[in-house]
Amino acid sequence: MMTEPPKSEGSEGSEENCPICNKPKSKHTPEKVLECSKKMREFQDAKEE
Repeated sequence: MMTEPPKSEGSEGSEENCPICNKPKSKHTPEKVLECSKKMREFQDAKEE
């Protein structure tokens, strides 16, 4: 099990994890943001059918 570093770098409360890749959204590269939002949209479309 990986231990997570203490979240004390001034990001108190803003540490929101991406539901797609489970990584903090603040650590995303622009490409990753695009990739995850695309997957998110596909997921939503699939749920609506």
